[in-house]
Formats: sequence, structure tokens, C-alpha cells
Amino acid sequence: VVGLQKSGLSCTAISNATNGLTCGIISNKHMIESTAQEQQSSNLYVWIQTDFENASERENSLSEDGPNPVLVWPSHSELDFADVSCCESRILTVGSEGGLFELPLDSARQRNQSTGIFNGAATGDDDLESIIGEETETVNIETRVEHMYQKYCPEKLRNNPGFLKKLLSMFEGREEELLNNLVEKYGPEPTLFEMLGPTGLARTRPSPVPITEKVIACACGGDSRALALTSTGQVYEWGNAKSGYQSSPKLLKMQLPEPYPLKSKGLALIVRIACGKDHAAAITRGGLLYVWGKGYSGQLGLNDRNDRNVPTLLAFKYPHADRDVVSRVACGDEHTVVITKSGRACSFGKGSHGRLGLGDNKDRLAPRWISLTETLNTSTGAYKVELRAFDVAAGSTSTTILCRRRC
Repeated sequence: VVGLQKSGLSCTAISNATNGLTCGIISNKHMIESTAQEQQSSNLYVWIQTDFENASERENSLSEDGPNPVLVWPSHSELDFADVSCCESRILTVGSEGGLFELPLDSARQRNQSTGIFNGAATGDDDLESIIGEETETVNIETRVEHMYQKYCPEKLRNNPGFLKKLLSMFEGREEELLNNLVEKYGPEPTLFEMLGPTGLARTRPSPVPITEKVIACACGGDSRALALTSTGQVYEWGNAKSGYQSSPKLLKMQLPEPYPLKSKGLALIVRIACGKDHAAAITRGGLLYVWGKGYSGQLGLNDRNDRNVPTLLAFKYPHADRDVVSRVACGDEHTVVITKSGRACSFGKGSHGRLGLGDNKDRLAPRWISLTETLNTSTGAYKVELRAFDVAAGSTSTTILCRRRC
């Protein structure tokens, strides 16, 4: 658990990946003195637990409140974040106004290696000064121009990714003149420490994902796939070209079973998405579940180990209520867990480490219902109380289900 000791701070979203990476959105509500109104800003933080040879080395690496969160995207970028998801290859974050942004982790590690952003702890200011120094003359002129815009006009770089390249081509051979004009217009050049420090302006930031619709949720898994859910109920998918995905977002169409409402034109409206290492799932507004991806461990629940290249409807047999529907879904590396509107839970896929919650380590190729009970000890004896599930999260080899006692 990471402690938020400063008043007004709250963690509004969090995500973790199988490689030990965790990222979270930490919001800060503060008063604006000029208007006496409350304003909320949010920052994207990341912390990672590296591998240690023994428990004592692991314990010594942590602060009293856990791994130190390191600022990745500070509030000066003028964005308020609404959702976040991370995996082995990327961090996705959704702005409160519906913009989607992506940070490839490989490039982030390379660019931030000297400042310790992915080494499990923040690098101290003294260490950074000795590494970076305070002189800017050693940096090439193109980078110094970029630093000027990152400090004084970050929105120009954020809203138009090709702006800087076009500007530098216009001033080819006259970059020094361009830099002097910027200094005269905006102010002095930022130092390298100011750019690359723990809250530096030049840290690798997520870049906009080209989806024109308003995005309300994101999900990613493994090192290949990413998903985005829009306010109109559409799902976009993209990923690593080496794994067979398009590098730019592609709209996924999920066909409703007949009979379906005429207004829907047979296409499902999605309300929730989830992403595992090699598979994904989506829930429709009517509570249907679609699955697709690799099925080598039975993680698609379609009673086989075959892959599905398109979203496929997973039909459930509800033993408790004929009109029950799916309300939540979570995807681990090789397993899937589902919660229904009536509070029942089922799981399928790889069963090692007890991740399916079925009392053994066997794989399940089709959904199996989980017994959710609590034993209460009273003066008259012990008895079991049935629990109602209302939310679920899946780790790489684990599952967590939130429950309430049934009345």
C-alpha cells in the first residue's frame, strides 16, 4: 500500500502489470485564491517492484509505505486523468475529457534510465545534479528548441505531434536564430536538471492515440494488445504488429444474437472491457459476454483450447436465475473471472496456483461457478453465510473478488 500523506491527495485509479509495474492516478484538490473555487488536478505516477534475491533485500528497498511512486506526467500538462491501465509494453491513460494517451515502456526505460524512473525508487536531487549537471550547451540545438516548447508551450507539442519536426525543417541551418527568438519571446532556456529531474518537463510522456471518439475506459495486457472503450459503446483494438495486430486502433464489431432490437442494427453496445496476456473480453449493455484471443489454457471459456480471431459470444447456463446477466469481468494472464448481476461468480482457464477459486489446480475449459461463503461462529454454533459478489480483479496468477453478505 502506498501512503498518501499530504492532505487533499487521493488515488482515483490504479493498474498493475505482471512485470511488477504499477501505475496510478493521484488527484489533488486545491483552492484557487483568485476565485475561491475548488479545482482538481491529477498526476500520473508509476512505481515498480524489481526482482530481489532474498526477502531482506526486498524489504530494505521499500519505504515504510511501500515503493516510492515516481512522477511520470505532472499536472503542468493541464490534463485531468480519468482511467489508467498498464502492461508489459505500455501505459494507457484516459483524460477526463475523453482523450486517450499511450506511453511505450521500452522508450520510457531508455529515456529515463539515467534518472531512475524505472528502478524502483526515485533518484535524489543530489544524484541527478551529478549525473545531469546544469549546463545546456552540451545538448544539440534541436533538443534545446524542444525543451523550450516543453517548458513554455507544451500544448503545441501535445496537440500537434508533427509541429516540432515541421518547424525545425523551416529553420534548417538557422536553428540558433530560432532558439534566440524563443528565448526573447518566452524567457530563459530551462536547465537540464529542470527538464530531466524527478518532475522534469522533458520526461517521456504519453502520446495521443488517434481515436476521434470520446474514450471512457482503457485496458491492455501482455506485450501485444490494447483496448479502448468509447462513450458510444464502441471498442477499438491495436497492438504489436509482430503479434498480428494493427499499429493503429481498429474498430471491433460484435454481432448480437437474433432476435435483436432493430435500432441496434445487430451491433452490440459495450459497457466494460478487460484484457489479459493473450485474450480479451467485453460486456454488452444487455449483459452479454464476448471473448476473443488465444485459448490455449481455456481462458475463453468456449469448451476448447482454440483461438478466436474475432469477438465470440460466450453463452452461459445460469443455475441460479434464468434472467441473470454478466456485470463484471476480469482477465488474468491465462484465466478469466466473471461476476453476474445477481452476485454469482464463475471462472475458467488455467487453474494452477488456485487462481480459479475452485479448490484445486485444474484447468477449466468452460465456466464453473465459485462457491462464495463465509463461516460465522455464534454461541449456538458455526454456520455458513452465502456471499454476494459485486466486483472482481485478476492478477497474473491470482483473483480477488469483493463480496457482501446476502440478506
